[in-house]
Amino acid sequence: MQRAMTALLMIPVLAFLAGVTGCGKEDKPKPVSTGKLAPADGGGQAAGGKKTMIKPGTAKIVGRVVLGGQAPTAASLEPTMKEHKDQAVCLAGSPHEKIEQTWLTGKGNGVENVAIWLNPPAGSAFEPGQAKGDAVLDQPHCVYIPHVLVVKPGQKLLIKNGAPVAHNTKLDVDQLSNKPFGQTIPPKGSATHELNPQSNVITVTCDFHGWMKAKIWAVPHQYAAVTDEHGNFVIENVPEGDFALVAWHEGPGFFHGGKKGTKTTIKAGENKLDLKVPTD
Repeated sequence: MQRAMTALLMIPVLAFLAGVTGCGKEDKPKPVSTGKLAPADGGGQAAGGKKTMIKPGTAKIVGRVVLGGQAPTAASLEPTMKEHKDQAVCLAGSPHEKIEQTWLTGKGNGVENVAIWLNPPAGSAFEPGQAKGDAVLDQPHCVYIPHVLVVKPGQKLLIKNGAPVAHNTKLDVDQLSNKPFGQTIPPKGSATHELNPQSNVITVTCDFHGWMKAKIWAVPHQYAAVTDEHGNFVIENVPEGDFALVAWHEGPGFFHGGKKGTKTTIKAGENKLDLKVPTD
């Protein structure tokens, strides 16, 4: 009888001890996924989604950009150059190098330094490709040549100083995409810099000659060009399809459908395009 009473008294004690042990037991956390999500694309595609890659084609875009009005008169740089210690070098440049560089035009009102490129449809991307050779920015006297430059995947930016005096070249980049660059380049010297694609234009300046400026577009594919002194441009190996054609000039900025561009159908063979730059 005494043993039975002892057993009955032990039941609540054991239950209490079991409860204490259970509360003190550490729960193991559930495993957390370490997988990384891909960022969403510019076309509104969900994070982690895959873009459709568009391969190069055999089409060609042959175009010309002309004035859509009266171009502003390019101001002379000679008065400023004559006050600089390097005036002999600066004034030795061609007439083309002694005027403000924003509005440069050629025969038939062709507009120089217009950047043209294609944007793919939402949810897709052009294969980057690999351009051959460097993208060259020179300064033989006291302006940058060319004034507008496109840098494509596969290219490095080669900054040359063809002048007999030093130039201090600085790139105002988007530092989320690119490393800054600021370097004094000695006479007849050069420097290279790698640029990743970025969505806004890069401004180039020279601390030694404050009027010197250039613009660079670092693009993510090969379908881009800059107009020559007569306003002409050519883009090769273009895929067929419906894309957005973007056009930019330093004066008006984006002038052909804004930054998103204008829908353009590219067909097999040669595609001719004529554009006009607004001047007011």
